Amino acid sequence: MDRAFGAIISNEISKIYGAQGLPDNTLKVNFTGSAGQSFAAFATKGLNLVINGNTNDYLGKGLSGAKVAVKVPEEATIVPRR
Repeated sequence: MDRAFGAIISNEISKIYGAQGLPDNTLKVNFTGSAGQSFAAFATKGLNLVINGNTNDYLGKGLSGAKVAVKVPEEATIVPRR
């Protein structure tokens, strides 16, 4: 997956809709696997990004209104805790 997904798509959204972005939950994108440091970076309002897998630090750095969720895969043997 492209680790800079949030920044790339948010740039395109901002070209059309400006700084206000999109209405909440306009675009939901699901991913599976490992997300890098720049995944969801600078992601704009209206995006809902869900990763079923793992991430490392700085996930969503500079988040700009988007929603980001990280889910533990069902087949994982770890027990998630808050």
